[in-house]
Amino acid sequence: MSDNFFDQSTAAVGTIYTIIALAIIGGILMFG
Repeated sequence: MSDNFFDQSTAAVGTIYTIIALAIIGGILMFG
């Protein structure tokens, strides 16, 4: 159970970081 939960948490964190990265890149393209 702990391994499965850890995998889900890692996927969630990865998704959040991907969204943040896209937001930063979008901001650079718009304002840079």
